[in-house]
Amino acid sequence: RSYKPRTVQLTPLQMLSVVLLLCLAVSASGSSAYGECDSFTREKINEGYCPHRYQDTKGIWTIGIGFNMEKRGARTQMAECGGDFSDLYAGPNECLDTSNHTQTIPNSVAKCLFEKDMAMARQCGARLFGSSTWNRMPNAAKSAFSDMAYNIGCGGLGGFHTLMGYMKKGEWSKAAADMKGTMWCRQVKVRCTRDAACMSSA
Repeated sequence: RSYKPRTVQLTPLQMLSVVLLLCLAVSASGSSAYGECDSFTREKINEGYCPHRYQDTKGIWTIGIGFNMEKRGARTQMAECGGDFSDLYAGPNECLDTSNHTQTIPNSVAKCLFEKDMAMARQCGARLFGSSTWNRMPNAAKSAFSDMAYNIGCGGLGGFHTLMGYMKKGEWSKAAADMKGTMWCRQVKVRCTRDAACMSSA
């Protein structure tokens, strides 16, 4: 006897519930950007993209979109993303030279490494503010804050007490102005301007 699958008709309310559940699942995975400032496209501009290893301003060996090759667990993280750490670490210190393709990081690996690091950065807000406060904040503010966490680390961002105070009170314009007055802003310049714009639009 042949089997004929049964078609289930969902009401509009049921369909909306399914969509909301899917959105929550994506958000919980940490792989979905809050907004423009923590997106893959924006981070390629902020961090730059280097297919070979290079030393950043602090002398740390880096590759792809700001991936720290010297941090604890870097080799394991690279392997999880399908990259050959040893081969890439032995590569030339030259971002513009792509002639040696065996020592060039594939785009898929670079994006995977970015997503793993950014997923951690997106958790910083909940750690510093508490989940209930963080969840009530607009996505534009979360996006700017997550990019800052990606850039300077959650530990460093925890010292921005005035900024966090304004964010807790929902004073987004004041939070953006405070960002512009920091040493961090003078160091990263245009990146800060972009993040401040995200923050002020919240």
